[in-house]
Amino acid sequence: MLINYVRLASQHIFFIFLTYAGRVGLRIGFSVPCFSCSLVSGCGATCFLRVFQAFGGLIFRPFVWGAGGLFYLYQILIFILLTALLGKKWCGWICPFGLFQDWLAFVRKKIGIRASILSSSAVRKLSWIKYAILGLIVVIPALIAVGLAHPDLNLLFCAICPAGRILPLFAGDAQYLSLDVTNPVILSLTLFSIIFTGTFLAASFYRDRFYCLFCPMAALLNLIKPLTAIKLLKEPKLCQGCASCRRVCPMDIDKVHLELAKTKVQSLDCVNCAKCVANCASDSCLSLSFYGKKYLISSKRMALGAKKRP
Repeated sequence: MLINYVRLASQHIFFIFLTYAGRVGLRIGFSVPCFSCSLVSGCGATCFLRVFQAFGGLIFRPFVWGAGGLFYLYQILIFILLTALLGKKWCGWICPFGLFQDWLAFVRKKIGIRASILSSSAVRKLSWIKYAILGLIVVIPALIAVGLAHPDLNLLFCAICPAGRILPLFAGDAQYLSLDVTNPVILSLTLFSIIFTGTFLAASFYRDRFYCLFCPMAALLNLIKPLTAIKLLKEPKLCQGCASCRRVCPMDIDKVHLELAKTKVQSLDCVNCAKCVANCASDSCLSLSFYGKKYLISSKRMALGAKKRP
């Protein structure tokens, strides 16, 4: 199935670019809406969450804004524009850490481990965690700025993010897997990060895109969802009730399958991987649109081809 190969090619091309392009002088800024970790030596871009955390502290220190404040405002504007343009495709088609999770899923399937499927109620109950983490990303820098939190908690999320432990390995750097004993605060952060990373790796062998459930970047993208140009649409009257969209969804989303009235079925947890559209055997039932123009439409022929997906 062509769309699956296109997506796979996109993921690997962007993984190579975002991981290594800086080594040849190519960088695309500090505001990409995906996990292109700044800890990767020679990376081609920097995850927006790093800028976002730094800006959180700057808000409460307006007397030091100057050119630095304008820089952060510019990066925020770029992030909003990039998110509005591609929405959750940053997650499903571009994010290097998303691809790493897909590699884990591929290995799991090859060794015969069945994926655990979470119920829709479980997904909803877990979804608040990403927003709680996003809230901490905002609150902690502000507390540091007014002297109510330890300064080493600056860039808290970067200190505990599993991507910061794993992605540098692809640049030959294993230093972030060791404990930093500089002081008790930093030691606690690195210890928590290593435990968190180990838990993530173990859980990823039983659930597709496990980390995406808790990703604060996804929470931030969700807040800008009304501006995004890409929409997942459904013609409810054409639905055959086969539930193929539910079975192939890496995020265990059942909204697409269950919706029998509305045409807009884009869930907040959707990563726009397009598997539901590719596997829907009902002609024109599901589609992805860009500024109202449908560019991928379900069909029986495409669904038959999707069974041979990589």
